[in-house]
Amino acid sequence: MHHGKISAVNKQKMAALPPKKKRQLSVLQLSVLRRHRLNEADVRRVLSHLKVNDTITANDVLSRPRLKKKKGAPPEEPIPWAQGAELAGSWQRKDLKAGPKNKSVLYAKENDVWKLVVPHEQIETFLRHAILDPESTMPLARDSAYHHVQKGVVGISRRALYAFLEKQGVLQLSKNIPNERVKGGIILHERGYCEMDLIEGRGRDLPGARGNWFWLSLVDVFTGYGLVQMIREKATKVVAPALRELLDQLEHDMQAKVTTIAADHGREFYKDVKTLLKRRRITLKQVSRGSRVEKFNQDYQRNFYRLMNLRRGTFASVEDQALKLTNNTRNKHTKKTPKEALGTPDAELALGYNKPGARESSKPYKAKVPKVGDKCRYLIKLRKNIRPILKIGDQARLYKSYHGRHFTKQVHKIKIITPDPKKVKDPPDPKAKPPRYYVNGEWRDRDMLLLVSGVDAETDRQVAARSRAADR
Repeated sequence: MHHGKISAVNKQKMAALPPKKKRQLSVLQLSVLRRHRLNEADVRRVLSHLKVNDTITANDVLSRPRLKKKKGAPPEEPIPWAQGAELAGSWQRKDLKAGPKNKSVLYAKENDVWKLVVPHEQIETFLRHAILDPESTMPLARDSAYHHVQKGVVGISRRALYAFLEKQGVLQLSKNIPNERVKGGIILHERGYCEMDLIEGRGRDLPGARGNWFWLSLVDVFTGYGLVQMIREKATKVVAPALRELLDQLEHDMQAKVTTIAADHGREFYKDVKTLLKRRRITLKQVSRGSRVEKFNQDYQRNFYRLMNLRRGTFASVEDQALKLTNNTRNKHTKKTPKEALGTPDAELALGYNKPGARESSKPYKAKVPKVGDKCRYLIKLRKNIRPILKIGDQARLYKSYHGRHFTKQVHKIKIITPDPKKVKDPPDPKAKPPRYYVNGEWRDRDMLLLVSGVDAETDRQVAARSRAADR
């Protein structure tokens, strides 16, 4: 039988099957009120009509002064939503609640549920009560709040709710730290840019009785060549002499001068270390972490402990062996080991080091583009390191978003943007530096800013009043 044809027997079987039922989709019957902007005066007119007539019939004409004057049209127009919905006053049904101070309010029936009608003039008052009332169950997240509100209220749009929540200072301050901008790897064309770090060693990780120690590691980023030296104490007076010996040895091996050293914000790299580097005319650059020295430390530690477990010699002997193995590890970008890179000209080595894909490229920041005059808060930083530790008073604590201490309390405006967005070419030059924003006397990167539409002064006033009352 040919597979492309259906046999007569199969046709009969298919004909005997009952027809497939069409899938029934439940469609919510939204009230006509959601199509219009509800004015407080219109709601008042409908309530007055219901108090006199109890209901709205098809012959009733509820009118209002015309909002937009039109030539040849009468000065009044019908209220567009009064005839298209089932409406009731709070006094007309036992299950409907009155407003504050027993005020009469309007309800509309939607999907067999009576929902409160909120005019646009009362939206902020209603929502402010919802976030301050101890008995309120409205979540403080955008989508969850709208899901809660729309179940019992008509007249508050998603946009109006979002605009209100966006201005709440408490919610702004407890937002997460903005995503960090992908700044890309550093571009180098010659040796001399180094990174240093401390590696902690524990005696309990080795056989026999031995105390704890540290290794000071110094790595040239361009070639990947590194050196280590053991020290017993994590103090700047101990680190400085060890660093001096490493610098002498590294400059001799590279046949080039060390110009810059990047290190983290450890206190062991202050005082004596800064004095040493200043005397040798070496720039100290403090960063949150050095990716190249971290990789070197990982390789060195792995080699060291593997060799110790293989019983390849004494502690000092295994140190030297582990360093040789680490400097003999081939780099996938330059296709050379750090030892081989020392004898390679910088121009040749730069081709592999800076080729596309070898370094992470800088990427445009995916967020709203700020403009001059926009309001914002910015991150409070600790020693130029905003992730993951922030400074609170005189203490340094781990960042927790619920603390609400990582953004400035005060809202500032963006004064200047460089380069000027009006002068940027379209499309922008991929090699151009990313924009910087002048806020509160300093230039800041985009991932330091939290754009805000403003603040709700009335909510802040009520919260402050509650705080004063609680302190009495």
